[in-house]
Amino acid sequence: FSSINHQQKFHQVVRIIYALFICVVCFVFARSLMKLFVTDEEVISLGVIYLHAIAAMYFLPAATNGIQGYFRGMGDLKVTLISSFINMGVRVAAAVPLVFSMKLGIVALPVAYLIGWLAMLAAETPLLFRRKE
Repeated sequence: FSSINHQQKFHQVVRIIYALFICVVCFVFARSLMKLFVTDEEVISLGVIYLHAIAAMYFLPAATNGIQGYFRGMGDLKVTLISSFINMGVRVAAAVPLVFSMKLGIVALPVAYLIGWLAMLAAETPLLFRRKE
């Protein structure tokens, strides 16, 4: 089991490094990334706002993907499926008031993603600790 723990730690470090890399790339090169896909300056500006908002949040999917990988590896696909539905449901439910009531515009989507990832993490983490006991 020590080799499995070592692999899990290694993969978590890789996920964190990848998240940090994506965070920096999305933040520093947001305008250039948008220009790869569109030429409309208004769309580019909105895309830059979106990428700046989402960039720092990429650590949460790194964590949730690691936990989901653990459960998939244990053969418990129910947790992965249920937590994915929780993520998507909470994300959509959060986006509606953020867009229409709070008028956050394009920033509403990354905030809704954040709320969904946090809900997913809240659902998975207790199951993870129970499994490891």
